[in-house]
Amino acid sequence: MIASNCRDKQRIEHTLDGMLDFCFDENMLKLFKKLCRYYYKMNPSVVVEYVYAYRDMWEPMPSSAIQGRFPKQ
Repeated sequence: MIASNCRDKQRIEHTLDGMLDFCFDENMLKLFKKLCRYYYKMNPSVVVEYVYAYRDMWEPMPSSAIQGRFPKQ
């Protein structure tokens, strides 16, 4: 997509959707980030949503945030 200078927003977003499920893999994460950087020039607000989706799905919650969510026994 990047090499062919693809500008098809629907195709790029469909690809990012599929990649997001496999970002546990380091190589897939690198490709996801690369495509996000490429697409950011065309549609920054959508890329921000993909970054948030990645964080929600794959980044661990800090222990301080977890402790604040549950009442102490």
